[in-house]
Amino acid sequence: MTSPDWDQQHTQADPLGGLPGAPYPQANPYPQPAPYPQAAPYQPQPYPQQPYPPQGYPQQPYPPQPYPQQPYPYPAYTAYPAVGPAGETNSMAVVAIVLAFVFPPLGIVFGHVARRQIRNRGGRGDGLALAALILGYVFTIAVIALCAAFFATADCVRDAGSVSCNSDFGS
Repeated sequence: MTSPDWDQQHTQADPLGGLPGAPYPQANPYPQPAPYPQAAPYQPQPYPQQPYPPQGYPQQPYPPQPYPQQPYPYPAYTAYPAVGPAGETNSMAVVAIVLAFVFPPLGIVFGHVARRQIRNRGGRGDGLALAALILGYVFTIAVIALCAAFFATADCVRDAGSVSCNSDFGS
């Protein structure tokens, strides 16, 4: 059985005595700070009193002058136009311009639908739909022309630098 003094001595660290259970106390490596000097008690300084201004100021003798006329009246306030469905770009026109590059025949169809919607409901994007129509027709004609040229020259065989075509159209 141990005494309570021995348990407290070995379970609590002593800040100036070193580690618990150390055979001798360690010296404090930090010097003691110097005490702060006592400040003088606060004594408020008296503020100098200024004399009060006189109660009334004398009126200066100016002749009364009429107020100047405004040269131009201010313009009336006008509100901005409301932004709503009529101010939005038609989504079919946007889809039409994208499809004019990806799949031109479908761009043509969406371009016509977009122009009809803009004409009936109002809104923006008519120029976008028109551009989709033009591009759709041009790209469709170009693809048809390329396909026709390919099939017209499909009977030709390229063999060692020479091209020979089999044309049996009239026989």
